[in-house]
Amino acid sequence: MTPQQQVIDHINALVDTYHALSHPAELGALWRIRRDIVAASSHLARHVKQGYGKKVLSYAIQKHQIAKEILAAMEIDKVAAGKGRPMTTLVVYAGALNSVLEKIQDRAEADGEWEEITETLKVVSNVLFAMSQEIQDGMRERGYQKHLEGLQAKNISEDQQRHEQF
Repeated sequence: MTPQQQVIDHINALVDTYHALSHPAELGALWRIRRDIVAASSHLARHVKQGYGKKVLSYAIQKHQIAKEILAAMEIDKVAAGKGRPMTTLVVYAGALNSVLEKIQDRAEADGEWEEITETLKVVSNVLFAMSQEIQDGMRERGYQKHLEGLQAKNISEDQQRHEQF
């Protein structure tokens, strides 16, 4: 397993942990998970440049392999002294060769890795937004509860003072 895949799996586990929390979740748990998600996403962000480079390079290698096979087929046509095959035929011929198919597979894998990185970072952004909203709501609720407790304590002390007066 690549380091990039390990980070993605760790992020997915953290997101699953967040989703498994009861609602409303304990603020301390939300802060810990949010901190861990941010740290893991920064580790994943280090792989963005590498993943994009691999994606672009695999595309260029695939195109180079196709061009190389087309040129080789054109040389064979020249040596045979016959009429050259149309370019569309040569492209289809080159695309069916194992060497080209391997490059196409490499490109598909690189594209898949790139998509996984970018989609994971998008998910992280959405999860962090949702967590921030939940933390904000929790803080507001906590403040409201303290306010109510203060009012209740004030009412109790006022009631006690009134009771002592009589």
